[in-house]
Amino acid sequence: EEVLTKGTITFVTSSDQLDASALAIINDLAAVMAPCAEEAGLKAVIGGHTDNVGDQVSNLGLSQRRAIAVRREMMDRGVPAAALKALGFGDAQPIADNGTDAGRAANRRTTIQWSE
Repeated sequence: EEVLTKGTITFVTSSDQLDASALAIINDLAAVMAPCAEEAGLKAVIGGHTDNVGDQVSNLGLSQRRAIAVRREMMDRGVPAAALKALGFGDAQPIADNGTDAGRAANRRTTIQWSE
């Protein structure tokens, strides 16, 4: 979570293509997650989230594809595949008001939740 508070994993608008700034954050996450997974057996759920603009079904699919893209990049950086699960939540778990630009931007996010 500390890594994600320093920056946001961002994507090209309306796609699951990571933008260049996202890769630096993924590098930092992988550096933390790989040893936790390998040495402590921890697992993580990568959550993809969207705002509520557009079709709900399309947003759910986009959030899933984005979570998968982050998972793939984490695996490329040495995090074991078995330690990572990708889930798309669409717009079902907002953290801010979707009625404002700032709120919608906050809701478009990637989360990491540890599990054992």
